[in-house]
Amino acid sequence: MSSVQIDEHYEARQLESASSLLPYRVARINPDSLAGKPWLVLYMHSANGRGTDNIAQFQRQKAIDSIYNYLVEHRMNAIILVPQCPSDRTWAGNRRHQSYLGPVKELLQLYADSTDVQHAYVFGASMGGGGVWRLLNERPNTFAAALIASGMYLHFDPKVVAHTPLYVTLGGAEDEKPRKDFPLIVDAVRAADGEVMFDIIPGLNHPQTCEQSFTAERLEWVFRHERK
Repeated sequence: MSSVQIDEHYEARQLESASSLLPYRVARINPDSLAGKPWLVLYMHSANGRGTDNIAQFQRQKAIDSIYNYLVEHRMNAIILVPQCPSDRTWAGNRRHQSYLGPVKELLQLYADSTDVQHAYVFGASMGGGGVWRLLNERPNTFAAALIASGMYLHFDPKVVAHTPLYVTLGGAEDEKPRKDFPLIVDAVRAADGEVMFDIIPGLNHPQTCEQSFTAERLEWVFRHERK
């Protein structure tokens, strides 16, 4: 999606607080398709989308187009939120960077009253997927379902994450460590009675997995869930 197309479909906004500034984009999909409040869809981008320009979070992020097009084609009444993480942070945090989930939680709170709380969904790829793991651990009763493409965060409680149905993907041609660790963390959530789908996609490396995981079949699985 070009910058012109982004401006056509997504309104640029920012969320300011005393300690942070969160650039984000919001798109309104099919506002007249269904009665009631729109569903909420949150997409958390990978590391190459970081910055403050409120554009880079769309670059090399084909997942956003897949989600947007699916919602349009299925006439789903929804709002898509695409926040941008600054260059000196990551969504989940790591040894070198602090987490930037606080502003994302504030963003969710901002839209809580105007969206359907039973139909809130979160998606993430790579660094964004790590952010989704941590967000599910810290906000276990927020989302109806989630999809994580090749993103990892190890410091979570499986019993907490198990509250949210989860679809996880990994490329068959990715590095050895994630191919070893991903089945372990998926099994931990399943052992806590979590509903988890897990696909190892043959032949795909890490960037390919982040781009190609958001198929219509996987999106249909996510959107069929509602929070009870």
